[in-house]
Amino acid sequence: MNFSWETLLLVAQGCDRDATNESGAALREALYRCAISRAYYAAFGSALRWIRRTSPHHSIPSGGEAHQVVQDFFEWSQDSDYQEIADLLRRMRHFRNLADYEIAFQNAKAESDYAIRRANRVLNALSGLET
Repeated sequence: MNFSWETLLLVAQGCDRDATNESGAALREALYRCAISRAYYAAFGSALRWIRRTSPHHSIPSGGEAHQVVQDFFEWSQDSDYQEIADLLRRMRHFRNLADYEIAFQNAKAESDYAIRRANRVLNALSGLET
């Protein structure tokens, strides 16, 4: 079965919604961090799948280097839609790394909202490339 990366955006939205209703500060922050991470992976996984489908001969490593390779694929294009995807992925990855690895993380709620909006923009942009 092929995994639908877009479903991770639903998980991100659920985490963001649950965090808003959570009274405990530690769990609230964990939910926001989870939303940021899942939103990024919804966008990254969808972009990766798009590349593999439209450019099957483009080599993408299976490890952590894949994140940069996917971003570079879109960034190296002269097309502004591709470059927007690269920019969104770059920003999202930066905040995903902060959410996943930094002990002190400021503005988790705002970054969660931004991550969800950016992921939606990536998914919409990828959909526009397919037409």
